[in-house]
Amino acid sequence: MIKYDIYKFIDLAGDTAALAKRNRGKEAGQADVINYVRAILEYPDPLDIATVRQIYNANGWQSSITDGAKIAAIINHSAIATPNDIENVFIRCVAVLYPPPSSAYAFSLTLDMTNKYFRRMALNIGRVAKRRK
Repeated sequence: MIKYDIYKFIDLAGDTAALAKRNRGKEAGQADVINYVRAILEYPDPLDIATVRQIYNANGWQSSITDGAKIAAIINHSAIATPNDIENVFIRCVAVLYPPPSSAYAFSLTLDMTNKYFRRMALNIGRVAKRRK
């Protein structure tokens, strides 16, 4: 789509903006954060991102804007070369989307051995082991 410059004919922000307008007055959720992350990472036109940001501001969804920008920055600034790198980025993003109640908790991933056809991970949260002095 980039190669043939088709994006100029597509309203990428349209669906996200329309959904946000329909949800005006409602509390923002994780889907709104993820939609804002997608806008930052996928929309080639800065005006589309600005449109979504403007509607989110009008809805009072500042936390979705800040969390979405944090997650997009994590993804943009991560050097991914191995599956472990992907897992680390994912855990960092999840920690922004679902902040643990305190630093005593942390997310981890374990391989789901019940699925034999593709790699699937289970997300866990648990207490961080205290360091002994």
